[in-house]
Amino acid sequence: MTIKKFLYVSAFVLRCAGSATLGYVLAQRIGLPFPLWTAISAVVVSQERLAETKKSVIQRTVGTALGVCIAIVVNAVAMRLGIGMTAQMAVSVGVCAAFACGHPMLRAAMFTCPIVLLTALPSEPMFMVGFYRGSEVIIGGLLANAMHIAAEKLFVLMGYNEERQKERRCALLQGRSGEA
Repeated sequence: MTIKKFLYVSAFVLRCAGSATLGYVLAQRIGLPFPLWTAISAVVVSQERLAETKKSVIQRTVGTALGVCIAIVVNAVAMRLGIGMTAQMAVSVGVCAAFACGHPMLRAAMFTCPIVLLTALPSEPMFMVGFYRGSEVIIGGLLANAMHIAAEKLFVLMGYNEERQKERRCALLQGRSGEA
């Protein structure tokens, strides 16, 4: 394994482990009831390339927001009609699946509904449960993205950024070594 590959793999490992751990600790410190979802979200959105991580964070955030909203609405209607939790989960996931079909950005909505509905305590208002689960997931994603950006900046400072190296080579070939 080359030094460059070792650094690349190490950066990925450290970003995943670090963002999961920091997400968990942060969620605990600010009093979120299920910091587990912050850690999971941090790992789920972490990808090998920054552009992929950013895309994953956006998809996870949009899908989570949609799933939280649908779970809250379905629960509100179902509670008035006396419909149980299993049916609420089926309806909310079905509605999300209808939105997500052909729109991968919305797929997180489908698993957000069961997370929101099935982690609710009877004494908690569903909108608060949705707020908590959404916050836990979004914080984890944003933290993972921030750690990836920091790792990329560190790689640039160390001179291991491939894109920057390509730019330098092109500049040298074009005789613009002072601009690189």
